[in-house]
Amino acid sequence: MEINVAVGHENASGMFFHAPYNPASPNAMPTTGAAVLALVGESSAWKIAGAISEDGPSWTPFGSTEGIRLWDLSVARTVETEKGSMTIPVISTDAESMKTVFGSDAVATTTTGFTVDASDGPKAKEESFVLYGKDGGDDLIWTCQHGMVTEIAEVGLTPTGALIWNITVTGGWKFTKDTPVTTNTTNPQ
Repeated sequence: MEINVAVGHENASGMFFHAPYNPASPNAMPTTGAAVLALVGESSAWKIAGAISEDGPSWTPFGSTEGIRLWDLSVARTVETEKGSMTIPVISTDAESMKTVFGSDAVATTTTGFTVDASDGPKAKEESFVLYGKDGGDDLIWTCQHGMVTEIAEVGLTPTGALIWNITVTGGWKFTKDTPVTTNTTNPQ
């Protein structure tokens, strides 16, 4: 079965948001398409993190776990040794996208643009992330209340292609499929 995430939905195509994470007051994570679309506003901490390329994100829902074994080799409990992750091909190269990719401390605004200082390694901090797409009338929402960009893949600088910032966001991702209820006013039953 083919699922076309965001195809033909101009208000959902490649929507990707981020906000600072505060463990003392975690961000409320949206579970409906309407809640996702209401995230960004003048007073909101949520910002558009960048446009996503047509290749789309790749989700690895689970990381790794390791069994703690008893002497008889039975598993007494398991511990999570690695979180799940989402690899996201960001094609925006604006200041907010670069804050997502490199961390807000790495981006300095200038009078004519901005500078990214990646000279002494990553400056990423924990953030909250939301990805939003559509499958027909259904809203597809991936949320990560506290995650972090843990990898930036090699960026090709070709004269015929876009810069693609393939980032990996590691954290506890959740998936929600929301099917909005519509009212049939022309033929009520």
